[in-house]
Amino acid sequence: MQERQLFARLRADRELIDQAAARLRHLAVQDEYRGRRYPEHAYGLASILDTIALGLTDVPDSIRTAAVRTARGAPRHRPAPRRPCRR
Repeated sequence: MQERQLFARLRADRELIDQAAARLRHLAVQDEYRGRRYPEHAYGLASILDTIALGLTDVPDSIRTAAVRTARGAPRHRPAPRRPCRR
């Protein structure tokens, strides 16, 4: 039973990390269309998350936990509030 729970947790973590990487890439493309610069930061983080997801069973728990935390909070894509122009 313990082994099944471990595999289920690893599968859920891998899916979460994969989804976060895909969302990061999607948002980077959307930002490029809006004229924002430096999408390579999002692509770089997405590549790191992909690499961790591929070897999730081989990485230490501390790295897996950090990747899951990053994946949970990564792409919330809220535009920055605009300040009104003062004249």
